[in-house]
Amino acid sequence: SLLHLSSSNAWLIFLYLANNVHDERQLRLVGAALCAGILVQGLLVVAQYFMGTTFNLGVFGETRRSIVLQETGDSALTRVGGTFGHPNRLAVFVSGTLPIVIALWLSGTSRWLTMMAGLTFVVEVVTLILTFSRGGWSTTAFLAPLMVLLGAWKRGGLRKALGWLLIFGFLMVVAVLPFAGPISQRLFETDYGRGLIRLAHVQVSSNMIGSHPILGVGLNNYTL
Repeated sequence: SLLHLSSSNAWLIFLYLANNVHDERQLRLVGAALCAGILVQGLLVVAQYFMGTTFNLGVFGETRRSIVLQETGDSALTRVGGTFGHPNRLAVFVSGTLPIVIALWLSGTSRWLTMMAGLTFVVEVVTLILTFSRGGWSTTAFLAPLMVLLGAWKRGGLRKALGWLLIFGFLMVVAVLPFAGPISQRLFETDYGRGLIRLAHVQVSSNMIGSHPILGVGLNNYTL
């Protein structure tokens, strides 16, 4: 599938970078390129959300499912997926790259990269909000504060870590407040049973773990 292909490409890019990036300057350039790509993606996501339309960017991965109207409570939420083809796929990307952006933000390697990573962090949080992916939200709610705490603690001890957590919390509030109504709607109003589908997935996963706890069943073999 497209998601598996994207994951494979990401793994190949990681292997290439791990074997070819040898100094801090190269690492800064890679980090800046990542932040730039995320910023462009974030601008597209915001445009999709507020204009309610796609932009015929199929060559970059945008599809008709890049914007999803989901019935929640008494109205529909607009969920956007950027160039990832679906909001959930975009949420997987954001929750996976946000810890990297936080690491760049806390690295202190250069002032311009710190500022760029801080801006990228805010844009990524807004991007994740606009996917309205509860799974993406819960993953980030656990990983992001942990990354901030560990990264800042390593650089300056507990006092500095707590200071960075306060900054992190403030930026999160700034990003979340404009969307407080839709976020509350997504979390607390009915989705007409769509979330119950996940219970079947949990049961299948539990069965696989129980039957093959060490090696698993292999990619795409869960139906065998």
